[in-house]
Amino acid sequence: MSEALDNPDIIPDIDMPPHNIAHPRLARGVLGQNVAEATFIQAVQSGRLPHAWILYGSKGVGKASFAYHIARHFFSTSDETSITQIAAPPDSPESKLVESGAHPDLFVLKRIWNVKDGNNRFFTQIRAEEARGLHKPLQRTASQGGWRIAIIDSIDEMNEKGVASLLKLIEEPPPRVLFLIICHQLGNVIDTIRSRTRLLSFNPLAPEDCRAVVARHFPALAGDALDIAVFLGEGSVAHACRFAENEKNGGIKIYTDFINVLATMPRANIKAMHDLANLVSNRSKPENFPIFCDLITGWLHRLTRMQVGGQAPENLPASEAQLAQNWQHIPTKSLLELWSKIQTQTKTANALNLDKKQTTLEWLKDIKKLFN
Repeated sequence: MSEALDNPDIIPDIDMPPHNIAHPRLARGVLGQNVAEATFIQAVQSGRLPHAWILYGSKGVGKASFAYHIARHFFSTSDETSITQIAAPPDSPESKLVESGAHPDLFVLKRIWNVKDGNNRFFTQIRAEEARGLHKPLQRTASQGGWRIAIIDSIDEMNEKGVASLLKLIEEPPPRVLFLIICHQLGNVIDTIRSRTRLLSFNPLAPEDCRAVVARHFPALAGDALDIAVFLGEGSVAHACRFAENEKNGGIKIYTDFINVLATMPRANIKAMHDLANLVSNRSKPENFPIFCDLITGWLHRLTRMQVGGQAPENLPASEAQLAQNWQHIPTKSLLELWSKIQTQTKTANALNLDKKQTTLEWLKDIKKLFN
C-alpha cells in the first residue's frame, strides 16, 4: 500500500495503481510481452536506437512497468548495446533510485497535484507547464554521464499545448535522451508525433497470465468469481483487478446481478432491477456506476459480435453463455443503437451528475424493449 494513501498529508502518485498492485516502478517483471521486448532489444543492439518510442496498448498490460525496466537497465550499464534481456540487478543503487522515484536522470511527466483550488485533486490533464518543465533538465548533462530517460504517462492525458511542447522536444532531441511515451489509444495521437517516434505494440495478456496476477493480489478470489474477473478484464490486469476488488459489493456482484436480471427478460423482475440500480448508484461506492457502464456496453458489444460472427468469445462465463440463445432474434441494428445511446448517456450522466439510479433503470427498461 502506498504511504500516500495512509497519510493524507502526503501527495499521492497520480499513477499509483489501484487494488494494492505494486507501482510500475517496483515491478520485477513484465508478463506476456515477449514480442515487444524482443523488438526493443533488437533496436538497442543495432546501435541505431530511435530516440522516441510510443508504447501503446490497453491499460494494465505492462507498458509503464516496461518503461521503468528499460530505465533501470540503461542506468545500470555502460554499454546498453550488450542487452540480451530487459533487466537490471534489483538491488543495484540505480534500481533502488528508480524504484524510489529519485533517480536524477529519470524524468516522469504526468498529471500533477492541484495545490491552488484546495480540492485535493489532480489536474485532469497534463498541461503545457508540466511539459515545458522537461526542457531545461533534459538539456543538462546526465548526472552520471550516461542516458537521460523521460517517461510520459500518458500522452492520452496531455492537452493540446502540452502535446505541442512535447513535439518540440522530440523534433529537436538533446543527445542521449530516450523518450518513452505511454499511450492507451493510439488513434488519438497526432500524426506529427507518430511520424517522429517508433511504435511498440503491447498486446492484451493471455488469460493464464492475467489470472496469475489477479490470483496473487486477491488470494481469496477463486472459482467462478476469478473466472469472471479475468474474462471481464479482457487481457488487462488493471481492468481485471477493478472487477475483482470488493467481490460482494463491487464489479463481480454487479455483473452477477446484471446477468440475473437479463435472465428474467422479457418479463423482467422489477425488484431485481431496483436492487441492481441501488447497487450501481451507491453513493459510498462511486466507482460502481462506471463499472456498470462498462459492463452493459461490453455485454452489448459481445452480443453483437456473436450475432455477426456466430461464435461466442473464449472463456465466456457459463451464466452469460446460457442466455445467449435468448437474444439471437434481436436485430443487430437495435443492439448497436442501444450501445450508442448508452455510450452517449454515460458521458452526460457523469458530466451533469444525473440521477444514476434512474439512468440505470432506464437502460434496463431499454433492454426489455428489445424483445418488442
